[in-house]
Amino acid sequence: MSTAPEEIFYGLGAGVSGLGRWRLQAPVFKNFVFPVPPIEEQKAIAGHLDVKCAQIDQAIEKQRAVAERLADYRKSIIYQAVTGKIDCRKEA
Repeated sequence: MSTAPEEIFYGLGAGVSGLGRWRLQAPVFKNFVFPVPPIEEQKAIAGHLDVKCAQIDQAIEKQRAVAERLADYRKSIIYQAVTGKIDCRKEA
C-alpha cells in the first residue's frame, strides 16, 4: 500500500461493509505502511508545538486576567451605584 493520502483512504475503505462501517482486516493492517518523519524532524515538530502551546497558554491567561479585572470593575461600579456613591443619573 502506498503512503499517498488518496490510496490510504481508499485502502482503508476497501473493508467497508454494506452498512458503511469501516473495518480493517488483520492482514491489511499488518501490511499497512505508516509514514513517520525522521526522529530529528519529530523533535523539531515537538519543539515547535511546545513553543506555540506556551504562547497560547500565555494568551489564555492574559484574557482570563482581563476578564477577571472587568468582572471586579463591574462589581465595583454596581456596588457604588447601589450604595449611592455615584449618581448614575448624571452619567447618562
